[in-house]
Amino acid sequence: MKKLLILLQLSAVIIFMSACGGTKEEKVEKELRYVKSITVHPADAAQHFNYFGTVAESRLVNISFRTGGRLDQMNISEGDYLKEGEIIARIDSRDHNLQLKAAKAQFEQSKDEYARYKQLYERKKLPENTLQKMEAAFLMTESNYETAQNALKDCILKAPFSGYVFESFVENHEAVAPGQPIISLLDMNTVEIIFHIPEEHMEQMDNIASITFDIAHANIKNRSAALKSISKKAGKNNLFEVRLLADNKDNRIKSGMTATISLELNEGGEQCMIIPSEAVFQNNNQSYVWVIQDDYRLKKQQVRIGKAHNNGSISILKGLKNGAHIVTAGTHFVIEGQEVKIADKN
Repeated sequence: MKKLLILLQLSAVIIFMSACGGTKEEKVEKELRYVKSITVHPADAAQHFNYFGTVAESRLVNISFRTGGRLDQMNISEGDYLKEGEIIARIDSRDHNLQLKAAKAQFEQSKDEYARYKQLYERKKLPENTLQKMEAAFLMTESNYETAQNALKDCILKAPFSGYVFESFVENHEAVAPGQPIISLLDMNTVEIIFHIPEEHMEQMDNIASITFDIAHANIKNRSAALKSISKKAGKNNLFEVRLLADNKDNRIKSGMTATISLELNEGGEQCMIIPSEAVFQNNNQSYVWVIQDDYRLKKQQVRIGKAHNNGSISILKGLKNGAHIVTAGTHFVIEGQEVKIADKN
């Protein structure tokens, strides 16, 4: 009877302790941690980037004759505007005319001889190898005739595109050789705008919606431009070179002018965010933030950080989407999957 009483007392103690333990665990679960938080949105400054750039010509080409001779007409000056197809200079064509007449006579003679020998061959009165020799001679004189015709045409040098005469290398009545530069022609119908960007902005270049630029000295505002190229390697200043193409049919833009470029980001893409620096924490040399999910449990989200700002905020270049709810304080006192409560702003 005494043993039974002891067993009943021990059972009661165990049941009491278990009940107390369960109450403590339930109490711990209900004690959720309060955290400060914000909902992130792209700031106006993160919607676009502004840069300063320099205007350059799209083409600067040295123009030359394909044949040689004495300049017979050269009446243009540096700074003149030439339209496509307009005559730049002429070479004295007297010698080329004589060469053309001689080549034409040889061609016609060879052509007649080849026709006669071909008739003899068709009547079986001429061996085949003799006809082949006559055909080769005919083709050679035909080629010489075409070359002489082209040489006469090449005595006239025309502008291959519209542009400005940047530099003149010869004077009228000088003797020039084939391939010798006569002028350099500046193509300003389209211009290049060159500027440089830092490494942290490289990824945003794939997310551009529009590119516009202003040139104060040309009274140009919000003119559109197209992306031409981005360098694959940073320069000595650790910046990457970007080249734009812009229309200049009104000829208001001059090479060397300074331009202000504005790059607008695509609304559909991942945008740059600006958040408090305290919201970012490091783990294994990677940057993270705590994202508060719909069920108020935390998820660790890796991000790519950009420039730190003087007001204590930092740019997030990748990893956060518009409308994400993140923890802004106490990031080292919470864990993955932990349920939290949002602290009142007051």
